Amino acid sequence: MKSLVAILVAAGLFMACNDSAEKQAAAQKARQQTIDSLNLVLAKQKAVDSMQRINDSLATARAKTVEKNTRSSAAATQSGGGEMSTTSSQAAKKKGWSHTAKGAVVGAG
Repeated sequence: MKSLVAILVAAGLFMACNDSAEKQAAAQKARQQTIDSLNLVLAKQKAVDSMQRINDSLATARAKTVEKNTRSSAAATQSGGGEMSTTSSQAAKKKGWSHTAKGAVVGAG
């Protein structure tokens, strides 16, 4: 009878120790999933911020180009209009993406 009680007590201790180890492992796994999720959200936000900065810089560049072209066409109109067709053809040409913009898009992807 004493050996049976000793075996049951030993089994109970093993079960109690095993249960806390499983709980700790589950808690650690949940923490790691939360951290991974937050890191993923931060990476996505960085990509969005990067693209927003690129869009802002492109919009600024476009505004400067439009302003420059407006000044040029106003000067051409005042001087006689001979240069107006040349200015318009230059304004119609679009610039491609800069190396920095391409790198940011590739990095965001």
